[in-house]
Amino acid sequence: MSFMLQIGGRSPNKILFAKNTGKIFQTDFHPAYDANGMIEFSEPVPFRLTRNMQAFFSHFGVEGLIVSSMCAAAQAVVSPKQSQHLWYQLAMFFRDELLSWSWRRPLGMPLAPAAGSGSLNPADFKNKVTTNVENVIGRINGIAPQCFSEEV
Repeated sequence: MSFMLQIGGRSPNKILFAKNTGKIFQTDFHPAYDANGMIEFSEPVPFRLTRNMQAFFSHFGVEGLIVSSMCAAAQAVVSPKQSQHLWYQLAMFFRDELLSWSWRRPLGMPLAPAAGSGSLNPADFKNKVTTNVENVIGRINGIAPQCFSEEV
């Protein structure tokens, strides 16, 4: 999820594990936006699967379950039957995120010139949402296994 939505700032103190269910919860899980309202990924060190994490997941988990489940999930999400559902879900997510982002921006961060006098133009807002959704779908397509027909 953090790769798809370009969410940075992952650190061990922001990740919580439920011992009884095995669920993982990450606090402070929202994308970072530039001054134009586009998601940006400005993490100085990319995600690395460290030796401690490999030991935690075990060889079976790293080489088998994690990779295959990530690929299967990405392929299922970008299937033709699901692509419309994904697009609308992401559009709702980014609509809400961009609305709340405009309120939680630091005071020193100016609005983009296209944003005008503090309020977003509906056409510009829709364009920002659409661009962010298309970027995320492109990242999902990049990790989903591709099926090529064997035409000779």
